[in-house]
Amino acid sequence: MIRKFTLIAISFLFWGHISAQLQDGAFAPNFTATDINGNSWTLYDILDQGKSVVLDMSTTWCGPCWEYHQSGILEELYEAHGPEGTDELVVLMIEADEFTNIDCLYGNSDCNSLTLGDWTEGVDYPIIDSKEVADLFQVIYYPTLYIVCPNRIVTEAEAPTASEWYNMHNSCEPASGDNNMSIAS
Repeated sequence: MIRKFTLIAISFLFWGHISAQLQDGAFAPNFTATDINGNSWTLYDILDQGKSVVLDMSTTWCGPCWEYHQSGILEELYEAHGPEGTDELVVLMIEADEFTNIDCLYGNSDCNSLTLGDWTEGVDYPIIDSKEVADLFQVIYYPTLYIVCPNRIVTEAEAPTASEWYNMHNSCEPASGDNNMSIAS
């Protein structure tokens, strides 16, 4: 009986470890991914330019993801503070379902899964179809919204407005000394 209890307890500990989402204050894992327009994005390259990165981990079949996407908040943030604005941050949408094909992002009838519409319409920020990026961040629910500061520290957010995103960006500690993952080994 003790042996069975021990095995069950170890299983729960292991499951909790593998299913835990990346926590606030953790260092962001680096990734390189290509967006649906063929542009390559490397997280650490963006952060090394002193920019923050907003990550929207979503799926085309997720109702709350679609609602947040349709709100225009990330587009507003990108227009004001992306490359055509103050150039202080980058917004990346990550379509995180491995079974969803690119057609789902465009809302096409050839989509192999459920899609709630055209995710590209009216969106200028990059959209990346990558389950691998979501796996690096240990995403276990959608949407999962992160800001990654230039010091590579991750903070999860709960559907912030554009001004709240910008305030989080302004709250990023500078990358220096012990607070700089790029010099930590």
